[in-house]
Amino acid sequence: MQTSETSKTRESTLLRAAQLRLLDILIEIDRICQKHNIVYWIDYGTLLGAVRHGGFIPWDDDIDLSMPTRDYEKFMRIAPEELDKKYMFQTEQTDPGSNIKNGICKIRDIQSLDIQADDIFDINYNKGLSVDVFEVVEYPAIPKNIFHFFYKWIAKTTHFYYINRRVDFPNIVRYFVFPFIRIALKGLWYLLYAWRPKRKIQQRMCNILYGDSTYIENIYPLSEIMFEGHIFPAPANPDVRMRDIVGDYMQIPPPEKRRVHSLYLILDVSKNLPTAKIDTDEQ
Repeated sequence: MQTSETSKTRESTLLRAAQLRLLDILIEIDRICQKHNIVYWIDYGTLLGAVRHGGFIPWDDDIDLSMPTRDYEKFMRIAPEELDKKYMFQTEQTDPGSNIKNGICKIRDIQSLDIQADDIFDINYNKGLSVDVFEVVEYPAIPKNIFHFFYKWIAKTTHFYYINRRVDFPNIVRYFVFPFIRIALKGLWYLLYAWRPKRKIQQRMCNILYGDSTYIENIYPLSEIMFEGHIFPAPANPDVRMRDIVGDYMQIPPPEKRRVHSLYLILDVSKNLPTAKIDTDEQ
C-alpha cells in the first residue's frame, strides 16, 4: 500500500516533469520567434514565477506568453509549419471542439494527456500539456473601473455562446438580449478608442481579464529575464506588470488559494503510465 508521503513525492515529481515538458515547448516557441523576428514575452503566472522564483511557481502547471497583434498573426501563419512534429498548433479552427476563443492559441504536447476542469470528454480534441499564447492589443488610457466594466460585459456576452448552457427562461432571454448589449458596448468602446490615446496593453477584450492593463512604456522596449536557467523576453518593467496583474505579487498565497489547472495527467500516453492528481498542499 502506498504511503501518503510516497504519494506526495510521486505527485511532486509528476508536476516537475510536466513543468519541464512545458519548458521544452517554450524553448521551441522561442526558436521559431527568434528565427522569424516575432515579438513575444513571458507573461501572467509565468512572469510571476520568473520574478519571484526564477522559474515556475512551484505549484504551477502552465506557461503564458503574450504577443502584439501583428506578431500574433504572423505566429499563427508560421507556427503550424515550423513546430516540431511532437507538438500541435491548436485553435478552434485547427482542432474543432477545443473551444479556444479568438485571440488565444495553444501549442500542445501530443505525447501527453492533461485533463482540466473545462475539458469536454465527448469531443475528440487534443488535450495534451499546452503553452497558451495570448494576443494583446492597445487600449485607451481610461479609469480602471470603466475599463473593467467594458471588459467584463463584452467578455460575458461573448463567452455565453461558447459555453454549453442549460435551456431555461433566463438563458433564453440572454440568448436574444446579449447580442444587442454587445453591439451597444462595442459601439461605445470604439468611441473611446477614437477619443482617448491608446496607451495601455492587455488581452483582446473578448477574453477573461487577468488583472489590469499596463501602460505601454512599461512593456516596451522588452527586457530579458531568467526562467528555469534560460533567458526569455519579458516586459520592460516586470515589477509594474506584475503589480497590475496580481497586486502584491511577492506575497506567497496559502495552499488553499494555489491554483492548479491539471486534474489528471499522463506524460506519455503511448506507455499508458499511471495517472495522478496533482496536489499543492506541500509545494
